[in-house]
Amino acid sequence: MYKYFVSLFIFLAFTVRLAVGQSEQIFTYKFLETDNPQIKSVVLFSTNAPVEATNISWDFGQGGATSTEANPTFEYNISSATLFTVTHSYTSNSENISQEVEIEVNPAYFVVLPDSELGELASLKRVFRSVFMVEENHPDFLGNMRFEWTFSGFQPSNYSFSDITLLDYPNVYHTFSNGGSYAITLEIHNVNSPANKKEYTEIINLLPIFGSDKIDFENLPNVITPNGDSINDYFEVVASGTSRLSFKVFTRSGQLVYQHEANVVKWDGKNYYGKDLPEGIYYYILEDLDGKYNPAKGFFYIYR
Repeated sequence: MYKYFVSLFIFLAFTVRLAVGQSEQIFTYKFLETDNPQIKSVVLFSTNAPVEATNISWDFGQGGATSTEANPTFEYNISSATLFTVTHSYTSNSENISQEVEIEVNPAYFVVLPDSELGELASLKRVFRSVFMVEENHPDFLGNMRFEWTFSGFQPSNYSFSDITLLDYPNVYHTFSNGGSYAITLEIHNVNSPANKKEYTEIINLLPIFGSDKIDFENLPNVITPNGDSINDYFEVVASGTSRLSFKVFTRSGQLVYQHEANVVKWDGKNYYGKDLPEGIYYYILEDLDGKYNPAKGFFYIYR
């Protein structure tokens, strides 16, 4: 079943490489529909310069093309290359600010993201988002662009619209059954020129890799400090996100104070009733009900 957990980013900021000394990108960019993605990529650039900035300039990194508009649109010829260095400059408070950013303008480009809620605690769950950042997987947002996903040679049918003419969703959520190396390919075209297709492939490497032997849980915490400072606030278990995990917490005297079964363990130090457990030493038992991980147990401390 398709799920969609990633927040919408209207403007794209795929930074491949910033110039030395730059920590933040001073512009964003968004891909627009292209009539022939095989040879063209249309990109809308937007400056982050303050409104009073002057001397705004852009160098798009192809054929000496430039602009002095704040938010220009540029059409790239991608017949021979899709990676370009864009330079953006402006003057603010008498300071000249300039930045080079190397960007990938293949219109079939996509980003690979973890589940926005679970992160790496579910290492075999991934979101794949088209560079067009289509708002929803709905025909009203597709325009004339069409998308076709392939996962290591396999085309999952559950990521396709019910109307076959619409092909696949532009954004998909995929749960892998095992770790390993996967070739993910997105192929796109415009319905007005269906023969002119463009594709992009990315190799991703996922862990853990399950085999005949069970594997150990790694980096289990021995201290949590659930005080709301976003540092060690949770007892977190990095796992595949596909196994059913049983997590139990006991006091030193053996009293069970918390128990939960889920694909992900992220516990905030509260008991069954949502009350904070007092500081002290506790004992845990962690088991994989699907038999892929070895059971683990041990003591940990709660500090507040």
